[in-house]
Amino acid sequence: MEQLRLTVSQQSVVNNGIAEKADLDCFRAELQKTEKRVVSVKEQLRKCQQTHTVYSDIATTYREISQGDYISKLVSEERKRQAAEKSRRKKNESI
Repeated sequence: MEQLRLTVSQQSVVNNGIAEKADLDCFRAELQKTEKRVVSVKEQLRKCQQTHTVYSDIATTYREISQGDYISKLVSEERKRQAAEKSRRKKNESI
């Protein structure tokens, strides 16, 4: 098992052109820079996803408004919500 690990490590050293300790230090520094860039790009992606969600919601709302009677749907949904709330209140009062 240890021999396999050494073989893999040796291949990594050769493949990455590491011949001296300075090369290894340089490689580690590049790795740290890369990790920092990955974190930065992930944060940018998260912000882009949030923006996409907001714009998608705006587009969906616009489409709903432009197709059919959006206000009537809102009024109908609000009446249903109020009726459900009133029903819950009556149940709570009767208990």
